[in-house]
Amino acid sequence: MKVKLVLSLVLPLLASCVAIPEVPASAEDGTTPPGMFVGNIKAEWLESDSARRMRLLAPVAYIDPHGKQWPVPEGAEVDGASIPRAFWTFIGSPFVGEYRKASVVHDYYCDTKTESWQDTHRMFYHACLAGGAKPSQAKIMFTAVFLKGPRWGYGFSDPLAGIDDQEVDELIAWTENNDPSLAEIEARIMEQAAQ
Repeated sequence: MKVKLVLSLVLPLLASCVAIPEVPASAEDGTTPPGMFVGNIKAEWLESDSARRMRLLAPVAYIDPHGKQWPVPEGAEVDGASIPRAFWTFIGSPFVGEYRKASVVHDYYCDTKTESWQDTHRMFYHACLAGGAKPSQAKIMFTAVFLKGPRWGYGFSDPLAGIDDQEVDELIAWTENNDPSLAEIEARIMEQAAQ
């Protein structure tokens, strides 16, 4: 079953003759690059209950800073729902701005659940940077999806379900004001959930 799933994800990408380049080991300034996208978003809007649902007409892939490939095949349908609607007012809707490509890849992996929710949300952060988002904005978006985005797993019990809107606002403000690392954001959120 896993082999079929992997093949269903990889073969369309390979069949399209998209060459997947290597991500450089480090940027000129010594920092790790955020990864890169391969391909452009080519999609058609679908007639559905959701005015924002679209189908990809060509594959696209994101390669994260560790070289892991996150391919999205032609025909995949996404709607931006992996980014909590409550956050759209200050970060924008899913298909605009510097995180448009990131939202497509994030949506696909939130729908397929072939990677852990934590890795999927971390990928979203790096993909936002690769798409041109400022680090501070990418961290706020990561905080939003880590707090209120989709979560899954075997026997999953959601430890973050009890975090209320006021606590969400406080965590977002803390992220904005302190420039924490992703690990610090995750630790702060889990600490808040444990209270």
